[in-house]
Amino acid sequence: AHNPRDKPTKNDIVSGNCRNGYNRPEFNDECEDCRTRPIEDIFTTHFTLCQKPWECHAQDGDRIQERLCRKFHGEWYRVREDLETSLWKRGVLDLTNTYETVKVRGGKF
Repeated sequence: AHNPRDKPTKNDIVSGNCRNGYNRPEFNDECEDCRTRPIEDIFTTHFTLCQKPWECHAQDGDRIQERLCRKFHGEWYRVREDLETSLWKRGVLDLTNTYETVKVRGGKF
């Protein structure tokens, strides 16, 4: 979720024109800032802005995008843990050595 406007967000206040392609004043105040949506409303994400959770980039600031990235990363780890637990309970996942490539029946994970 990038800034929906063409100028920087400062102190969580967006400025500039909407990047919705219209560039008409009657539309400029109506672009949604997806970064403020509740995490429950988000079904998919791409980690370009936040970077991959397993790369451990710092997201410890209090800017809107850093708070969003912490939510995305937290959700990613929650889903990953659910998957690993499910696979382990079914006997598909071997968790004996979690620091190396995790072995899953029929391939690697």
